[in-house]
Amino acid sequence: MKTTKAFSTLAAMLTVFMLHGQTTPEQLTDKFFELYSKSPKMAINDAFSFGACSSKTKEQKDTLINQTEQFQDLYGWYISHEKLVEETEGESLKILTYLVKYDCQPIRLILVLYKAKDDWSISNIYIDNDFGSD
Repeated sequence: MKTTKAFSTLAAMLTVFMLHGQTTPEQLTDKFFELYSKSPKMAINDAFSFGACSSKTKEQKDTLINQTEQFQDLYGWYISHEKLVEETEGESLKILTYLVKYDCQPIRLILVLYKAKDDWSISNIYIDNDFGSD
């Protein structure tokens, strides 16, 4: 009985350890767009809520939130997104460009993902709402 309990505790600790540090770029972007479909503000807050550098991005976060809060009025409802380009710079940097579809007009959203040690995080977000007007 004592051995079973110790084994269960060890298995639970290993599972938590394995999940922490196993964040992939796909998991990050899936979570980001799941939140974005409900509330762009929630997605942006979540993206910049982790890590030691999160306070450095407060001004950018506020600018992005203000910008995305206007999208429903300007472009209609969010429909979906599709990946346009994925660039990999070494083993620790990915730049993912998405077409974000709204009823009336798409926007281009660029996620910069960075892996400092073990975990990937969204280090920057760029939005181009004049996409396609060039």
